[in-house]
Amino acid sequence: MPSRSWFIASRCLTACLPLLAACGGEPAKDRPEPPAVGDFEDGSRLSGLFVATTAGEPQQIGILDRGLGVSCEFLTAENDRLRCLPSRQLEHTFWPAYSDAACTRDVSYTLGWKPDDPRLVTVTKATSRALEVRRVETLSAPLTVFAKTGEGNCVLGAKLQVGTAVLGERVDPAIFVAARAAGPRRTDGSVTTWQIEGEDGSRFQTGLYDLAAGRDCTAIRLDEAICLGGPRAWGAPGTFADAGCTRRVVMGPGFSGGGPAPTTFIDGQVARAVGARWDGPLWQLSDAGDCEASERIEEASYYEAGEVLHPPRLVFRLEGQGRVKREVLRDDQGELLGGVSVLVEGGGVGLVDSTNGGSCEPLFLPDGTFRCVTLGLGRIRPGEFADPGCRVPTVNLGGGGGPPGVIALLGEEAGAWGKVTAVHALGEGRPMYYEGLPAACQGPWPTKANATPLGEALPLPDFEPLVTNHTR
Repeated sequence: MPSRSWFIASRCLTACLPLLAACGGEPAKDRPEPPAVGDFEDGSRLSGLFVATTAGEPQQIGILDRGLGVSCEFLTAENDRLRCLPSRQLEHTFWPAYSDAACTRDVSYTLGWKPDDPRLVTVTKATSRALEVRRVETLSAPLTVFAKTGEGNCVLGAKLQVGTAVLGERVDPAIFVAARAAGPRRTDGSVTTWQIEGEDGSRFQTGLYDLAAGRDCTAIRLDEAICLGGPRAWGAPGTFADAGCTRRVVMGPGFSGGGPAPTTFIDGQVARAVGARWDGPLWQLSDAGDCEASERIEEASYYEAGEVLHPPRLVFRLEGQGRVKREVLRDDQGELLGGVSVLVEGGGVGLVDSTNGGSCEPLFLPDGTFRCVTLGLGRIRPGEFADPGCRVPTVNLGGGGGPPGVIALLGEEAGAWGKVTAVHALGEGRPMYYEGLPAACQGPWPTKANATPLGEALPLPDFEPLVTNHTR
């Protein structure tokens, strides 16, 4: 059964739109209606999260547990029951440490946790692969922690400051909504959606199912979109099992890292099967085209490439009546599978602004409105500057589209969405940066990536307003 990460929605938007009450509260009277596209059904406690324009089709982005006021995803809990557990905070890593010099008292901490982050987090138990839910607490006093070396020695670690987030007590999984796998939505055609039903009467699509092969599959964008099943190899371009460089070899995770052996891989724009494991010597093609002996990567296992596969075909389309269209997924017969945000790995919210052109991302603007932004995104690099006087900040460029050389500058996070502080032009990148304050500016220091200067402020373009059904 598929397991995927849902996008975490946590705030609502325009003040003029009355939305859901604060975290865990009952829906407001004028709460926006849920999508009428059949992607999900609300239950007595679980409801689908969505964003939408006032004229366009809504797009589901996740699941809300209204009783606890947290976003959740269907995962197998430590008691082996399928439940809607708090969405895992993938952007935060909890580092293992100890609070004593003998390394006997566990403590796990993370940096950058914000006060408005969820106070519940789903983590993997240290002693098994089971999932448990833990409370997140912040330190009220500094704490020096210790760490174990690879040889098992206990050594002095970091000094954690007040406000550092640490894992707290375990939460009983019984407080989360239990569910059951309802199976494929249809029995005809090539691909359908896999359904999960909550015990509160909710129903959600959580992945795709290849009816002919009888297994889950993942939507992949190639020259021709396909739904490919089974664990995938990483690939190992130009690696072979013979000195003539004719027998292709692919790479997957090593057995020490756990996980199933890969069964498929993408070879350029073609899906192929993974053959038998290869433990022999390796060769690689050099830039000059010579076949040369190659070293093995210890963390990987190698497999011979197998036959070309012919998985089911899929179609991505933009649909909706308003200016902002939602991207949906259909099978090769035109049957609607649903919005891409919950069906395509890494698919995002899947909205396109047909007026500005290009994909757009839900973001808060300086005036407090929530709109679909069609610009590249960037954040100020703290303490790094592009000039010898340390007055021109550099930016860390992120995703997004729009005209080159223009970005929406992001400030603090607002749950899953960032807040745009301004729109700027970008200066020309350079292979060095300076750090410090104008009175004590140091550098230049070389950088592997371009140090991109922040340019002049530009007028805010016209972006389409959005609504959602969830606030904190």
